[in-house]
Formats: sequence, structure tokens, C-alpha cells
Amino acid sequence: MGTSCMERFDNWLHRINEGRIDATLQREIADKILELLEKKKDSRSTRIKTLFAEAITELSISVNSIYQPAEAGLKRCLITLKKVMIPEKEPADPHAQGDDADELINYPMLVATVKKLQEEIDRTAQSS
Repeated sequence: MGTSCMERFDNWLHRINEGRIDATLQREIADKILELLEKKKDSRSTRIKTLFAEAITELSISVNSIYQPAEAGLKRCLITLKKVMIPEKEPADPHAQGDDADELINYPMLVATVKKLQEEIDRTAQSS
């Protein structure tokens, strides 16, 4: 994880802590999730897929919460994304983790979910 990436995360956390949560921030985070999904799409790790699902859920909570600005959801989203970026030791057998999680959580589904969230963010931005 490069310095610029860490600086971006620190900037986002700073904006969240100051209560400057808006559609632009949520969109930037959604874009980062898609970027990371693209980088990790060949991973068979159940852990990585689960972390992505958690991050996307937290972003969704933030975007759709009636209790705005919903800082907690975005903070948890960023914390989870940082975990995604920590390299993990791949199992010796590439099929060792190919279990039911592959059926429940797959990259096309995760990407589609983030894109739906982006549409929701854009709709919210236009209506405000």
C-alpha cells in the first residue's frame, strides 16, 4: 500500500472526523472499493471476499442511513478496506478456500453492489 493511498485514507478519516461527509466523499470511497476489487478479483481468499462484503455493507449503511451523516459506517468501511490491503499468506493449495463462500460472495456480485451504491450516491447528490 503506497504512501499516497495511506494519505488518501488519512484524508478521508480527517473529513469524516470533521463531519464533512457528502456524496463526493462517499463516491471516492466507492471508487476505491471498485479499484481494490479489480486488483483482488483473482484472489480465492474467503477472508478477502468477506472483508469486501463488510466494507460495502458499511458504505451502504452510511449512504442509506436516515441518521446522517453516519460517520460510524464510513469509519468501519475504511478500517475494513485497510485490512483488505494487508497482504495475506496464500494457502499452498489454491483450492483450499474454494468453499461455499465462493457461491455466497463472488466478485461480480460485489462489483454490482458497489455500482448500485454509486447510483444511489449520485441520486442523493442530485436531489440535495
